[in-house]
Amino acid sequence: MIIDLLTNSNSYNAIHPRVARALYYLAKTDFNSMSLGKYEVEGTDIFAIVNEYETKDAADCVWEAHQKYIDIHYILRGSELIGTTLLTNQSPTKEYDVENDYWLFEGGESKQILQPSMFAIFYPQDIHSTSHHPNSKSFVRKVVMKVLL
Repeated sequence: MIIDLLTNSNSYNAIHPRVARALYYLAKTDFNSMSLGKYEVEGTDIFAIVNEYETKDAADCVWEAHQKYIDIHYILRGSELIGTTLLTNQSPTKEYDVENDYWLFEGGESKQILQPSMFAIFYPQDIHSTSHHPNSKSFVRKVVMKVLL
């Protein structure tokens, strides 16, 4: 997992060519003027999901991991706590859904706040949970980039 400001995104270009292109797209796109929904950047290799929601109690948030895609979460407005833990030998609470590329797990303990202009990169070994209240409810506008490995 990586957490940083979008202004530092060039530091991560060497990770993977599609990650570099997804971060560039995040930096150059005005998501505040876009409608909610899914936007193809490079077909199914890179796509963006623009979403809005109110944060929730941690108990109401799911913990998930992916196999085919790297997630890049970018906060436009509001703030949220995200939970993370490494996928080691945990047993999933919901078996892997091949079509939608996710499985669900029990929670972890590590939490980090994401605020506007911050992004988080989650790899397949990163179990993550988003949308938690930072201290009180927050209305969040966020982009999730899905990057095919």
